[in-house]
Amino acid sequence: MIIELLENRSQENIDKIMSILNLEEKNIERTKLLFSKAKNLCLIKCNSEITGFINFKIVQDKKVVYCPVYTMSYLDEINVQSIIEYMKIKFSQKEIKYCVFLDFFEGEIVSHFSMQKKPFDRFIGMSLAKHFPMNIMDTDDIVIRLETLEYNELVALHQKAFRDEVAYAGEEWEQLLKDFLTYTDSYIVTCRKSGELIGSCLGYQKEKYHGLYSLCLLEEFHGKGLGFKLLESYLSLTQADPYHLGVFCSNIKAKNLYEKVGFVEYTTEFIIYEY
Repeated sequence: MIIELLENRSQENIDKIMSILNLEEKNIERTKLLFSKAKNLCLIKCNSEITGFINFKIVQDKKVVYCPVYTMSYLDEINVQSIIEYMKIKFSQKEIKYCVFLDFFEGEIVSHFSMQKKPFDRFIGMSLAKHFPMNIMDTDDIVIRLETLEYNELVALHQKAFRDEVAYAGEEWEQLLKDFLTYTDSYIVTCRKSGELIGSCLGYQKEKYHGLYSLCLLEEFHGKGLGFKLLESYLSLTQADPYHLGVFCSNIKAKNLYEKVGFVEYTTEFIIYEY
């Protein structure tokens, strides 16, 4: 396997690569945009044939390099250690601790990598396909309900609830919540204690897909069953089918909570290596 930086960005060369990759219609525009803008785009070659590409994205303050990978074939020749060694040489001046491998088009590369070498952590997809009875928590001091929140309120809550979030988790909440608020079919279920905002569950509907975007509860309210009631109330209020979410395997409490409600693992979204 050979990794080469894509230096020839001419339209002719990009069109040639696009034809070789033989992409699905839904992924063509996304790939064209990546090829025109990505700074560290590399081609994967096996036996002199282009079999995929990697876009190395450095997030210096988190000491992370993200490696979205798309491959068409030759999975047995894609070696995670080769990619890490290339990254070490190319970014030798950078202090990088974690390497995050993502499936660019939700293919097989991530599960293939995790079989090659034990990852430091995995971000998995979980799904739930059942409706919940209308059982919404509403007591004298705890109220859970659908509500509209301002961007600043959402950011402040998430920053406080996730202040100990692992370094490699991805984008900062400021950008993630800006992205969330662009969804037209979005839902915010809040949890308030004596009127004070202490938690929220965010989700959105996209065609037949209902994604849970975040579930957060201030740390001082953990261990009281409120996280379960907040999630259960969200599912009761939205009544979608099916639900999907992502969670880090290292976040055992969150994973156990989702499993308690009935979510099951169905895919590995990305994997993380520490070296």
